[in-house]
Amino acid sequence: MAPPTSQGKTVKKSGRGRPPTLGDKKKRRKKKPQSYSRYLYRVLKQIFPDVGITSRALVTMNSFMNDIFERIASEASRLARISKRSTLSSRDIQTAVRLVLPGELAKHAVNEGTKAVSKYNASYNELYNIMAPSKVPSKASSKAASKAPSTSQEKTVVKKPGRSPAVAGDKKKRRRKNPQNYSIYLYRVLKQVYPDIGITSKAMSTMNSFMNDIFERIASEASRLARISKRPTMSSRDIQTAVRLILPGELAKHALSEGTKAVSKYNASLMIDK
Repeated sequence: MAPPTSQGKTVKKSGRGRPPTLGDKKKRRKKKPQSYSRYLYRVLKQIFPDVGITSRALVTMNSFMNDIFERIASEASRLARISKRSTLSSRDIQTAVRLVLPGELAKHAVNEGTKAVSKYNASYNELYNIMAPSKVPSKASSKAASKAPSTSQEKTVVKKPGRSPAVAGDKKKRRRKNPQNYSIYLYRVLKQVYPDIGITSKAMSTMNSFMNDIFERIASEASRLARISKRPTMSSRDIQTAVRLILPGELAKHALSEGTKAVSKYNASLMIDK
């Protein structure tokens, strides 16, 4: 038998060994959650200088901080959406903290947060004045600049954004979906419980907003639980846990009981139709 040639040994490796080409898309690395370990250690040493902390306890505290941050951020963004604003304000953050944290803890958190922000702003302004005093405009120069007449060129340049005529290549603007309307179902339930009582349109609108708010809170909490469990689909257990977390005491038990009844009734009607 003839010995194998060198060509038979050269086998192309596929997969990771292939050098990247220009046409390949860059894989986006998944961002790691924010680490508060350094700041937690500093705060611990400020309050209890003689006490240490294990790495496992630090990981637990870091997860807790990430969870609280996520809850406050989602609540603040919900408040900004309700107010039809695209930017979170300090008032949104403070209101979200009062909604997420209970009682005295919320007051203490808002107080300490305000102190920290004012301290940071003071240190930043002091550093800015030391590093770049020449860049700060004087009052006289700012007044002179404001009183100086503007040229005709400056007037012609100013254009209002978003007023330009639509071009054929522009994408169609997506219409914003209206929130879910529960008015029909609210009226049906009212007539089942109290057949002789009516409801005004303003009261119906208030109840509809309340239903949308509760639905959004339960959905966001259930999706968070599904993300923690690393599942792409929400299960009935996630919904039930979210209801227990959001609604207080007996109200949560009653909601779960009525929800289970409604789902079983719906499934039974589907079986009858088949």
